[in-house]
Amino acid sequence: LTLSRPVILRAAYDGAVSLLSSSGETLLSCASPGVRVVGFRIQQTGGDPTRRGRSSVRAVEVLSGALRLDRCTVGSEAGSGVIAADGGAVDLQGCTLRGCGKCGLLVFDGGSAACESSTLAGNGLYGLVVQNGGTATADGSRFGSNKHAGILAHGKGSVCVSRGNDISANGEMGIGVQNGAEVRVERTRVSGNIHAGLFVDGDASKAVVKDSDVSENGVRGIGVQSGGEAHLQGSRVCSNSQEGVFVSGARSQVTLQDNDVASNGTKGVGVQSGAASLIIANRILNNAEEGVFVSDPGSQATVRDSNVASNGMKGIGVQSGGQAEIDGNLIHANQREGIYISGNGSKALVHNNDITQNGVKGVGIQDGADVAVEGNRISGNQYVGVHVYGRGSRGLVQDNDIRDNSLAAVVSEHEGVVQSAGNRIDGVHEHD
Repeated sequence: LTLSRPVILRAAYDGAVSLLSSSGETLLSCASPGVRVVGFRIQQTGGDPTRRGRSSVRAVEVLSGALRLDRCTVGSEAGSGVIAADGGAVDLQGCTLRGCGKCGLLVFDGGSAACESSTLAGNGLYGLVVQNGGTATADGSRFGSNKHAGILAHGKGSVCVSRGNDISANGEMGIGVQNGAEVRVERTRVSGNIHAGLFVDGDASKAVVKDSDVSENGVRGIGVQSGGEAHLQGSRVCSNSQEGVFVSGARSQVTLQDNDVASNGTKGVGVQSGAASLIIANRILNNAEEGVFVSDPGSQATVRDSNVASNGMKGIGVQSGGQAEIDGNLIHANQREGIYISGNGSKALVHNNDITQNGVKGVGIQDGADVAVEGNRISGNQYVGVHVYGRGSRGLVQDNDIRDNSLAAVVSEHEGVVQSAGNRIDGVHEHD
């Protein structure tokens, strides 16, 4: 059925009209603006599942014009339910795209799509794919139980916006962003996906996440690698099986502001292999290992104005050449050190923090690390306030208030070097 002029086709009731094919041919093709189809059941079987790209099997196509589908159900056994390309636009309102062999909805090569109050679930590859310059918005919809991902954005110029959706129980990831694509995620629940909730991969790939819940995913909440970037604000990243947020590789970066990163199965935030992170005003609590962990040469984290507390190992750990600026935080009641910096080439500036009641040391400096500890309040830790251990380790400890630690205020061992000046130690001011 080719629709080449504006028209409204309305079933007497939902499902009263069926378009069926058993040979894999396209059932509905839109070539005009102003086309609307209401309440149809569109089901395609048969066709060659090896066909790809423009020749792939699809039940509905919009290669020009604009098609609105209201309360339609669409399926394609061997291909995609709906495709939009070449300037064609599709608007799904209250539709179900389920059981397609490949994608529920595929948007590419300048096509556009809007999806509202719809279900794209149980498809053989993806719920929604936006690639090669396609654009899509999804509002109040469900993307679940697709074999690979709920939403995939791929390629430069491809943009997808998710608002108020539920993206859950997909076979690999909730949302994937690859090869220079961009996604914007607002008020969206991304939960229970087998691997990552959100995965950003490749140079110039970008995700912006606001007011969303990325929780209970099978590996990590958010993964960023190979030059991708993610910006997260006002969101929950909780109870994922491994890291809450994990960023890896040169040029990869994350910015976290005003989020809850809590109760994840390993680290709250992991930064490694040359990646960078900016962590401001977050609550990083009750993670099974470190709250924040930075590792490897070129890796860098700035942690500022955050609450890093009650984590199962260190509050903040830096090792193997990583670097960190740690400023203005409450680092409290972590099971081991509040802050621990170790390894040749590892450096940190620890400034103006409250480092209290941690299970071992307030600040540990070990195995060649170089750390400036300045203007902090370090109290009530179970072993020492500041501990510098091992040849090549250096701690510049100045202008701190260090009191009520169980064993001692400042200790150096095994050729560790402490340069100490201007501190108040158990209420007594230290002379330069």
